[in-house]
Amino acid sequence: MRGFRDRDYLETHEGFYFVVVGNVHPDDRALAYLKYVPSEAGMWGSKSKRYDRVLEHYTMRDLAKTFELLKSRHPKYMFHSATLGLTFSAVPRTAIRTHLKPERRLAQLLRNGPKDALEKKVVRLARELSTMANAPIESFGVTGSVLMDTHREFSDIDLVVYGKSQGLSVKKALSSLLKEDKGEIRRMRGQTLEDFVRERVSFNNLTSQEAIELYERKWNRGQAFGTCFSVHPVRIESEVSGRYEDRQYAPIGLTEVEATVRDSSDSMFMPAAYSVDNVTWLSGEKARNVQEVVSYEGLYADIAREGERVRIKGKLEEVIVSGTEHPYQRIVIGSQEARNTDYLKPISNFI
Repeated sequence: MRGFRDRDYLETHEGFYFVVVGNVHPDDRALAYLKYVPSEAGMWGSKSKRYDRVLEHYTMRDLAKTFELLKSRHPKYMFHSATLGLTFSAVPRTAIRTHLKPERRLAQLLRNGPKDALEKKVVRLARELSTMANAPIESFGVTGSVLMDTHREFSDIDLVVYGKSQGLSVKKALSSLLKEDKGEIRRMRGQTLEDFVRERVSFNNLTSQEAIELYERKWNRGQAFGTCFSVHPVRIESEVSGRYEDRQYAPIGLTEVEATVRDSSDSMFMPAAYSVDNVTWLSGEKARNVQEVVSYEGLYADIAREGERVRIKGKLEEVIVSGTEHPYQRIVIGSQEARNTDYLKPISNFI
């Protein structure tokens, strides 16, 4: 049965649009962040239905602003999770007017035909990736403003591909294509790349060279037919192991370590998960039994290879697994506590 998946959109009865985070949720609500609210002066949407984007940038600072907005005006959308050990925005099932699914929106465009230039590019890119990767077109979807049908001519293309095997196939095909860096599907360059680097320096506390080196490791971002695009693998229900209540997380504090990536096969998803070993503590809270690093910051998804040494700064948590006696630790990148000072950097590039 189709549940809440990462990058689905939820429309509430007030007309708010939230973006679902991950695939594991409490039974009565979906963890999601607020992105759009109705506004007569908004720049997104049609003349009859316009929206303001309240999450201007994908940073913890901007996310915290949406939390404050919800706390003061719509507190029912703020959820304290004893399981996760934090307070985050979430949409109760009873508050959902429409559950927008990326695969249905793309199927609609394929069936009815695109109505504008951006939708034509969406359809063309999805079809070309499907052919190159030998992946069924039904395994693709489109999220972002195109999913809401509020896009503008300058909007980006944000595709999803469902299932691990299909995601790996698309990764292989797109990595090869971007390595050639020619034709109409290629890496970002010129002013677009400069803007990307400037934002990463400003928002992620990186140097320009670090931002460039991280982008060179990204296989899922580029330009297609003159428009910026991204592709995001998303798990399907059969690939999600365990339930929301199966693990409990207790925050400890910020830490900085070096570690070796043992397994990066789940790092293409959100959150991006890396299994690590040979951990060397550097500073902050003492890291004693770190087995995993997870990133909610998409910049650090799928950028470190197995066997590679990495430097990590993030929120240290204790993880208690139901039915086991011995907890372990993980490091989270993309927490409110770190305020965008956290990172995952492959040492071979930066040191």
